[in-house]
Amino acid sequence: MGTSEWQVAQLRARDMEATGIQQVGTAITVLKATEDFETDALNTMKASTLKQYKILFRQLNAFCESKGLVFLKQVGVVETREFRNAWTIGPRTAGKHLERLKRFFNWCIENEWLTANPAKPLKSPKVGDTDVIPFT
Repeated sequence: MGTSEWQVAQLRARDMEATGIQQVGTAITVLKATEDFETDALNTMKASTLKQYKILFRQLNAFCESKGLVFLKQVGVVETREFRNAWTIGPRTAGKHLERLKRFFNWCIENEWLTANPAKPLKSPKVGDTDVIPFT
């Protein structure tokens, strides 16, 4: 379960049972979902866009591994918010990362692996206007 606390492990086990993870063939891992997205996107995205998704997925997989989240259904709004709060990037880049994350979860919904998008409630960070000084 990825934790040494008994109560946390019990809660995760209850969540797995409630969402049907114990059934054979219904569980999809975060790693498999990200790999399948990349495979599917090879023919539809430019290489530069796919590179950005790979960066995001590397971070997502590392985050899920550190939190003990194996299955896609274990990633909820709280975990997604924690993942977003761990980013150390500028607000404009964070907004783009969030757009990609939402698109990935929508793709998972289209494949019927999830019932709701855990990134949907998250708002993009505010990007401040830069001061433009005219060239003299």
